Amino acid sequence: MGDITEKLRLEEQFHQAQRLESVGRLAGGVAHDYNNILTIILGFADLALKEVPSESPAARHIHEITRAAERSVAITRQLLAFPRKQIFTTKEPGKGTGLGLSTVYGIVRQNRGFINGYSEPGVGTTFKIYLPREMASGETAVKKKPVKEVPRAKGETVFLVEDDPVLLEMAQIMLEDLGYQVLTASHPVQALAMAREHQGPIHLLMTDVVMPDMNGKDLATEIREGRSTINVLYMSGYTANVIAHHGVLNPGVSFLQKPFGYKDLATRVRQTLDSAET
Repeated sequence: MGDITEKLRLEEQFHQAQRLESVGRLAGGVAHDYNNILTIILGFADLALKEVPSESPAARHIHEITRAAERSVAITRQLLAFPRKQIFTTKEPGKGTGLGLSTVYGIVRQNRGFINGYSEPGVGTTFKIYLPREMASGETAVKKKPVKEVPRAKGETVFLVEDDPVLLEMAQIMLEDLGYQVLTASHPVQALAMAREHQGPIHLLMTDVVMPDMNGKDLATEIREGRSTINVLYMSGYTANVIAHHGVLNPGVSFLQKPFGYKDLATRVRQTLDSAET
């Protein structure tokens, strides 16, 4: 009888990879729903801040809501990194899971840092962790740069397509507050009909990527058959590995990752429209 140790080891690695792939798919779906919820929290918090005095107790409370939501964003990304980073272990079977580096990576990224790794056969492996410096008490704060004004509309019409009704309402309020004329649709089929029937110009299609019956990329392709000059801004709460095959992450394609706030949306919309003019 031959030694089948290597065969069994490879089979176990294959099954482990399958399990991690399943975890990754589940995490991606959860992240999509969670990121939609966080977008709503951050967006309406930003809108509420515009309605109250900046030094009022209400403003401080809203800032705390925003900070809590932003921490949740970091936690979501850490959880999503967990299955993706289980790429490797030097330990023998039964001696460990190879999750140490994955856990460290998640903690470092959550604290706005990064890791550099270097490995050489026969010498060893070195990992360097870089974290942002926090000022000690008594240190003089660096003078902040003036806050840039939020970029606004220049008479354009935006066609917003999003299947989450609350997120659709929130984004519409933001865009109208920025001065844009806004058309909305909650389903791709409805969006196609509206694009055909609308008599005026549509300067920007802002669409979710993953929707019922038709994805955002196909929707944009069909709308462009009748409106060849329309600009497109894709948005999604799914992770990159889920939506990459749609082509929305390719160079030159405008994309807005959920969750986003008022300034994020204003900046990305303006960038997309202005880039088409250059």
